[in-house]
Amino acid sequence: DGKVEMLNLYQYYHLHMRPFGEVLTDMERRGIRVNAKDYLANIEVQARQDRIHHTQVFRKWASSKIGPDGLALNLGSATQLATFLFGGSLNEKTKENTETVRTFRVPREEISDEAMEAYRERDTAKQQQEQGDNTNGGDSAPDYLDNLKADELKQLCKEYGLKVSGKKSALQERLRGYFLTKEQKNGLLPEDLDTMSEEELRDECTSRGLIDGSGNGGGTMKQ
Repeated sequence: DGKVEMLNLYQYYHLHMRPFGEVLTDMERRGIRVNAKDYLANIEVQARQDRIHHTQVFRKWASSKIGPDGLALNLGSATQLATFLFGGSLNEKTKENTETVRTFRVPREEISDEAMEAYRERDTAKQQQEQGDNTNGGDSAPDYLDNLKADELKQLCKEYGLKVSGKKSALQERLRGYFLTKEQKNGLLPEDLDTMSEEELRDECTSRGLIDGSGNGGGTMKQ
């Protein structure tokens, strides 16, 4: 009648598992004829290549999720894999979420060259970003140029042979760049300017001929 008879596990065992068990027993008793000289040797080589390939694919995917640490994952470590794949999930026994971040001590020789290169690139990018933040940060105190109007800034730029186009902020940065270069040549480091008061800055500019005693730009640019 086309109906499928429902079987319980005991019936399934007698219909399928017992005959299969007899086949396995017979194979173990008689053995399996294979070409051990060529076939097994080639299969082993292929298996090793496949393992390397799939390990690289997995680590590359992991690095897209967690960064360079993904390239350094030890795929033979159940703890590392569990943290990466299931971190943050609920532990049924403790009823607490599992850790999402853990630190593992890994010998240098177990970390691939690709992972080390990714770590170096990350550290370099971080250092460059920090340097950029320090250079472009807005925490420094207002200097003498902040008190000048756009026309006065343009006049200073003209006197020092600098471009006079642009907004007030652009003019200020242009003059600051010129003054910093000038100070470096005279032995004053850029970081020294950040700690000087407006009066000290004015005195330094006056002593170097950048402005006269009244606060106006003085002299022409000297090469």
